[in-house]
Amino acid sequence: MNVSTARAMNYEETLLELQSALQQHLERVLPLRAPDDKVCAAMRESTLAPGKRIRPLLLLLIVLDLGENPWKTDFLQLASAIEIVHAASLILDDLPCMDNAEYRRGRPAIHRQYGESVAILAAVALLSRAFGLIVETNLSEYDKSAAVAILSHAVGLNGLVQGQLSLSFRYD
Repeated sequence: MNVSTARAMNYEETLLELQSALQQHLERVLPLRAPDDKVCAAMRESTLAPGKRIRPLLLLLIVLDLGENPWKTDFLQLASAIEIVHAASLILDDLPCMDNAEYRRGRPAIHRQYGESVAILAAVALLSRAFGLIVETNLSEYDKSAAVAILSHAVGLNGLVQGQLSLSFRYD
């Protein structure tokens, strides 16, 4: 779909088209699992579970508003990186040492399905994959570096880590 067609569509149609494109892209960029590969299964389960995908959709809508094509692979890669980081954060958030959630979106939490060690490894692998997606784009080296710096700040000590730490103190 091109940008002018997307702008002519109503808001809901555009969102549905972007959600579909994002879902298909996520399915392509996550590793397929061998029958006994629990980490890959946990990565896919956590990321591909039904959800609103608000964070990556906001990025794609900004891209559209700036007159660019949000269906371009590079932008879908960036949006997927954001969604994959979000999925990793939910795995970590649900762990017994954090919120000890048994369910996420009506389904058993990843650590309940696959065990704590697999859940932790899946979260680490997802974070790694998110950075890999940025590097795999055709963006300029400057833009890739900037995107990696922004994402690493969001995931790091002053972002996701500090946010989770602040929340976990409520339960200690």
